[in-house]
Amino acid sequence: MAMADDDDGPLPPPPPPPPPRRPHRQLQPRRYQVEVFEAALQGNTIAVLDTGSGKTMVAVLLARHHVGRVRAGEVPRRIVFFLAPTVHLVHQQVEVIREYTDLDAAECYGASGVGDWSTDRWNKEVGSKEIAVMTPQILLDALRHAFVTMSAVSLLIFDECHRACGNHPYTRIMKEFYLGSQWRPAVFGMTASPVATKGTCTVQDCEAHIGQLELTLDAKVYIIKDRSELESFSPPATIVHEYYDAYSIDFEDLKSKLQILYEEYDALLASLQESSPNKFEDTNNILETSRKTLFRYHEKIFYGLNYLGPIITAEVVKIYNESIKTLGDSEDCLFSKASFSLHVAYFKEALDLIEEVLPHGYGELMKSESGSAELIKRGYISSKVDALINIFKSFGSSNEVLCLIFVDRIMTAKAVERFMRGIVSFSSFSISYLTGGSTSKDSLSPAVQRYTLDLFRSGKVNLLFTTDVTEEGIDVPNCSCVIRFDLPRTVCSYVQSRGRARRSSSNYVLMIERETWISRNTYSA
Repeated sequence: MAMADDDDGPLPPPPPPPPPRRPHRQLQPRRYQVEVFEAALQGNTIAVLDTGSGKTMVAVLLARHHVGRVRAGEVPRRIVFFLAPTVHLVHQQVEVIREYTDLDAAECYGASGVGDWSTDRWNKEVGSKEIAVMTPQILLDALRHAFVTMSAVSLLIFDECHRACGNHPYTRIMKEFYLGSQWRPAVFGMTASPVATKGTCTVQDCEAHIGQLELTLDAKVYIIKDRSELESFSPPATIVHEYYDAYSIDFEDLKSKLQILYEEYDALLASLQESSPNKFEDTNNILETSRKTLFRYHEKIFYGLNYLGPIITAEVVKIYNESIKTLGDSEDCLFSKASFSLHVAYFKEALDLIEEVLPHGYGELMKSESGSAELIKRGYISSKVDALINIFKSFGSSNEVLCLIFVDRIMTAKAVERFMRGIVSFSSFSISYLTGGSTSKDSLSPAVQRYTLDLFRSGKVNLLFTTDVTEEGIDVPNCSCVIRFDLPRTVCSYVQSRGRARRSSSNYVLMIERETWISRNTYSA
């Protein structure tokens, strides 16, 4: 909650004449949203509301309230900062603000070049606005460079505020600049789950994490008193446990050959490294990185064999071979070209070894029910993937299906998506994948991510394989089914992915290895 207005630094320059007010949709908050809004007016608040319940609308009500007081001349001019942890969420929140208010909004994230701005540029692009929506690192850097001080802020909104732990920018903003400031802006945090730890949590663990979050954000958790209205707008999905047998076929002979192949190519890269003159440190770094990359590829191939089966692992190798060739075309350094050539050769030989164990014409076999059943029976497709195939078959040919399939690895999303598109009985579905939110070269660009999400929202894509990029805050209404191909690792991940299934009578499917009884105990709540 805002404290007394003591000087903590210069206020921003007077704003230019206000722009013409834009037409916008009328805000029609629900009763529980008004309840949370009124609680937030009384003090710093962390709103714990289900995914899809409209937390952003409460934030918009608060932002409009703070800006309205400035416009009315009741308080000095200050800016509302709306912080969101990903570029996706920044775009989404700005769109909501522009749709439902006439607030003059700035939108900032790393790729927009903010890091190169001067103080004058900051004042022009941000300091003159009424609300600024940005990733938290942008505000943290601006505070550290004294482009802005807490005295210039009226309200701090933290989207997905459960991230405020450890050394996250949310935490650093509060510890470095907020807690020691004489003027403290109001704080509003939003989350579907205030607990973000991995694994199971006792009641005491949860209480400790909530208490720490409240200390970090100088706010109190607020949970609505009556959930009946909330559940009418955001009905909870039905939890379904889909069991599958452990994958018992290990293809040890193939693994031995792949291990030997990896060691041969690692030795070739090592000899290339030794042949480079020591004085060329950059070259040595390139080749050392190349060896580490080869090991990661090798590990991912083994992961595919252990959990997905050799047919999908063959797709994994094809995908990596395609991506490495694209990267190799852009390399000018002689040693870089040599290392990329070795990677390409490694993938070719790895694919040959995998396809040696597959039946001739396995692609044609996949086009028939009997052929697919035979491949599954012989272990070329893992029991886990087989269980997913059966879930998809249960959908029939309905074009009303909108299903998110959560996986841990980008590689899994790409390879299983490609494999499923090759199954003739799924030709009535449009299948795609969405990966991002990481520094991996395998991630899709933000523009492609937005395009793919738009296709899914519009129903042009029915089955969407995704990593955790769609767990936090991304709006995907009318989702009829969420499948956790890989189980969530944290309570927060569980709550958020479950909240994606928002259509009436939607299902939240947890895929559980039959022998892993602890999984059922963990995810039965």
